[in-house]
Amino acid sequence: MAKSVKWGVIGLGSIANRVLKGFQATPPDATQVVAVGSRNAAKAAAFAKTFGIPKSYDSYEGVIADKNVDLVYVALPNHLHKPWTLKAIAAGKHVLCEKPFAMNLKEAAEMVAAAKKKGVFLMEAFMYRCHPQMALIKETVRKGAIGQVRMIKAGFAYGGINDDNTRMALAEGGGGLMDVGCYPVSFCRMVAGEDPVEVHCTGVLGKKSKVDEWAAGIMRFPGGAVAHFDCGMMVNTDWTATIYGTLGRIHVTSPWIPEPNDAKLEITLDKDGKTKTVAVPAKHYFANEAETVARCILGGKLQAEEMIWADTLGNMNTLDALRKSLGLAWPGEKKGTKPKGGSRRGQ
Repeated sequence: MAKSVKWGVIGLGSIANRVLKGFQATPPDATQVVAVGSRNAAKAAAFAKTFGIPKSYDSYEGVIADKNVDLVYVALPNHLHKPWTLKAIAAGKHVLCEKPFAMNLKEAAEMVAAAKKKGVFLMEAFMYRCHPQMALIKETVRKGAIGQVRMIKAGFAYGGINDDNTRMALAEGGGGLMDVGCYPVSFCRMVAGEDPVEVHCTGVLGKKSKVDEWAAGIMRFPGGAVAHFDCGMMVNTDWTATIYGTLGRIHVTSPWIPEPNDAKLEITLDKDGKTKTVAVPAKHYFANEAETVARCILGGKLQAEEMIWADTLGNMNTLDALRKSLGLAWPGEKKGTKPKGGSRRGQ
């Protein structure tokens, strides 16, 4: 059995740079990046040189065809996730695909079906889910430490994005909901352990961009929990999450991108009002993700417990509903069309 997973990276934008820098900060075990690809040969060569990667290609196809590559990391804009994930799967490669997984539920279902049929590993790159603090949050909630969950609050928004950024392009699946709103939506669903039965989203669609530049949403879950979140690309908000139960609350100070040894939970119980802080040490969040992927592939698993396929499909279905509530439709989609229903069984 191989002792490491050899990665090929396609799409060398900001997220790929951050991932590789994370690898440099805290090298993940059992992971090697052996090839990168871009449609710009000079860019690929420069990227490879910066990170000490042995091969660079002037196409995405070159990486996918490389026999030394076990897994293709798809770090491309949202509208390219499906086609290149499917091409990598067809070539027998495992795939880690950036979030949001696809443009909509239909695309996501096709990707999952292809991986299942081919027998390869596939995961949506929600690196925050691979951090041990998420496992601790789920365990704490399931044990009933704060009673029954009644309310969940989460936010992820940043400011100052340029008009020419792909995140501002409607045809490329742009908007704050897809870029960062997918995190709090995913988190709220994880905590509730089920899919919402009612959602609503409101925000501001840019006059030029036509995508949501900032927005807020609410979700109601079958078990009685209600969640509200904010997201956006033109305003800075509080990047935290809080879970309120009948006996107390859990405040997550850095749920999305916790630096090494910076993650902690603040657990407050109503009976005495005291707050207990629990530190959750870990490697760099991208190293955690890489090790999760490697563990699954080397262990012969097609999906990771941290981000199973049903969870990805449930999140895409919820994002579809929120996006259409917001009035945001991709070219060719009908505004107001309801996504396919269906609740899943948690995470």
